[in-house]
Amino acid sequence: MPTSAPVTPTYHPATPAPVSDADVEAAIASYLAYVDAGNAIVLSDPGTVEQALAFTTGEQREFETDFFSKLIEMGLSMTGASHVSLAVSSESKPPAADQITLDICEAGADVRFYDATGTEWVPPGKKEIQALEAVMVRGDTSTGWLVSDTSSREWGPACDGSTP
Repeated sequence: MPTSAPVTPTYHPATPAPVSDADVEAAIASYLAYVDAGNAIVLSDPGTVEQALAFTTGEQREFETDFFSKLIEMGLSMTGASHVSLAVSSESKPPAADQITLDICEAGADVRFYDATGTEWVPPGKKEIQALEAVMVRGDTSTGWLVSDTSSREWGPACDGSTP
C-alpha cells in the first residue's frame, strides 16, 4: 500500500482589513485632538506636555519630547493656538491597513514663545501657515490613531490659495 507524504501546513497571514472612511475620519479626529492638546500645553506644567504626547508615537514623539524639553529648559512660556483649516486623506499616498497619511493645512501664526523678560523666541523655520503631511498609525487612543510623523509637503491641496 503506498504511503503518502505528510502534509505540511502552509501559513497564510490574515489579510489586513482595508481602511474605511470611518478610519480616515478617526485619524483626522485624532490629529485634531493632538493639535488641541498642543494648544493646551502650559510649559510650566509638564502634565500638559504629557497629555499632548499621548497622541504621538515614534519619530513624532521623539521630536515633540525634545522640542518641549528645550522650551522648558529655556524657561519659555507659550501663548496662542494653532488652527487646522484642512485635514484630508492624502491622494498621493493611499491608506494602508495600519497607516493613513493626511494632508494638513495648519496655521500657527498666533503661537508665540516668550522668555521671562518678555522677549519673543521664534523657532527656526516657523511659518505662518504650514502645508504638512501627517502619518497616522493605529494606536491605543480613544480614536484608535496616533501621529507618528509630520513633515512639510510640496504637493497636494494648497493651504493659502497657492500650491504648497
